[in-house]
Amino acid sequence: MIKIENSAQSLLDIINDILDFSKIEAGMLDMESVDFHLDDVLHNLSSLLGLRIEEKGLELLLAIDKDVPRYLVGDSLRLSQILINLTTNAIKFTAQGNIVVKIEVVNLEPEQVTLRFSVRDTGIGISQEAISKLFEAFTQADTSTTRQFGGTGLGLTICKRLTEMMGGKIGAESQPGKGSTFSFTAIFGCQVNTPKITYQIPEKLCGIKILIVDDNDISLEIMQEELSALFFEAISLVSSGTAALTELETVAKTQPYDLVLLDWKMPEMDGLETANRIKDNPHLPQKPAIIMMTAFSRENVFKSADKHCIDAFLSKPITQSTLFDTIMTVFGEQIAKTSHSLQKPAEMSANVNAIQGARILLVEDNGINQQIAQETLESEGLVVDIANNGKEAVAMIAKTDFDAVLMDVQMPEMDGYEATRLIRENPQYSELPIIAMTAHAMSGDKEKCLAAGMNDYITKPIEVDRLFTALKKWVTPQSRNLSSDPGNRETASFDLKDFETQFPDELPSIDIADGLDRLLGNRQLYFELLQYFHLEYQDIANQINAFLNQGNTEEVLHLLHSFKGVAGNLAINKLSETSERLEKVLKAENEITPELLKQFEDAVTDVMNTLAVLNNQ
Repeated sequence: MIKIENSAQSLLDIINDILDFSKIEAGMLDMESVDFHLDDVLHNLSSLLGLRIEEKGLELLLAIDKDVPRYLVGDSLRLSQILINLTTNAIKFTAQGNIVVKIEVVNLEPEQVTLRFSVRDTGIGISQEAISKLFEAFTQADTSTTRQFGGTGLGLTICKRLTEMMGGKIGAESQPGKGSTFSFTAIFGCQVNTPKITYQIPEKLCGIKILIVDDNDISLEIMQEELSALFFEAISLVSSGTAALTELETVAKTQPYDLVLLDWKMPEMDGLETANRIKDNPHLPQKPAIIMMTAFSRENVFKSADKHCIDAFLSKPITQSTLFDTIMTVFGEQIAKTSHSLQKPAEMSANVNAIQGARILLVEDNGINQQIAQETLESEGLVVDIANNGKEAVAMIAKTDFDAVLMDVQMPEMDGYEATRLIRENPQYSELPIIAMTAHAMSGDKEKCLAAGMNDYITKPIEVDRLFTALKKWVTPQSRNLSSDPGNRETASFDLKDFETQFPDELPSIDIADGLDRLLGNRQLYFELLQYFHLEYQDIANQINAFLNQGNTEEVLHLLHSFKGVAGNLAINKLSETSERLEKVLKAENEITPELLKQFEDAVTDVMNTLAVLNNQ
């Protein structure tokens, strides 16, 4: 049963809570001040909690005021920690309905902004008496809550302290049986020289008529606000498939709709049936484009859908940029916006320009991760040498002058911690910047890296702008002739078929947009890496089963850790999350259940089948 996995996760959560609380009480928890993008925090939130939300049949919705700046300065990790804690509580105490994360501006100045975040649920609610004690250590609404839902009662106390450290306050409003709203404020810096995100609607699309179909009133309202913020004006709302068909037929001959945004899970007539009826309806001479929205597994709806009826898919929670991109793609328009994911902001360009020519030692044991990092760095004018493990890295540093080291943490023969300690033993390399790269994300990991002698820490899957921000912080490049000093190109080379410019915008189990974002839009490279992933890992489930049967837990952990990181870097997110669940169970020294192993095997099969079809195109 999944009970072992849940117990392991609960234990990890409790340990992390106690560690964080202890650090706060001891005054040992420092707040970082680094550049980050708000959308990355929200994407991380939905990725981490997506499975829990789906398992409970809930919807996670985002409502972000149009004036909220996205390029911020502050501690994104601690902001994520608060949002994840509050949203996890909302999921825990909500049996049906939705959870809305809302962000609005309290005060905006040229270099500073105060934001209010709120997490609203439709759960069991809390009494006024209990609310007054919620933010005290080791306190929950009542003792039955601990028995039924688990937890330490420390989470909200930690949120309160973190909020105060960010210059804000936290509070709650609730009615028993009707749900709760937890809100907090926080002060952030505003990045300078970054573009304001603007959306340019092509003239021919300015007047298109859009029909939103969703049985969730809150979702309808949010989608209408998002479309209005994009300057679409002719927007209508209906709450069922039947009402949608009636509305479409009513105006078919006078002012037909151009686009239908259609929710999948609706009572009586779901989105798939509604889409089929729209496309087959003889009373609709002009068929609208259809974008299917779902709060549940996009892979499931993708498999079930008639691809001739659906033009595109959107997974909730839907960000404004994703909505805009999808509409432009459906209507065959070149995406025209200033965005952190499609064009480098001025700050990232400045980071790149400042370190061009730097020689970087990339220490990474996985060929795909090597290729991703190497191509990303070299495309921006850096010189990259590669070591396959810590032992090779120590030897190469003794022979070559490097401006910085990107060090994976978990590797065979010699891990990143031991390699760093050996490097630091030589006074000559005491100032050499070493930046850890790790798929670990637990509290204390950064401290462990710093204790080993590393200068900084970035988590996988690695965001390009964060990578260059870290390098800019630590690197002072030596002048060299790039053309005569290409570095050691000792990475895997693949005999892969030529790739034409055509590349699908949608694939089951794979977030194409996210993957391209990580590779700076390089479709050729992304295709090649997906091919190599298919060749390299198609037998991963059998390998893990074999090692489990041998009782070789250490090798299973190494395989899972590497596989999880590669899948994450390629935006095969659900498979990465499933791998992480297996890894956590094993690390807690619990036995992997047949049910959990089957979930992993099924996820692998789905991805490999998708890639097999892609490779044969």
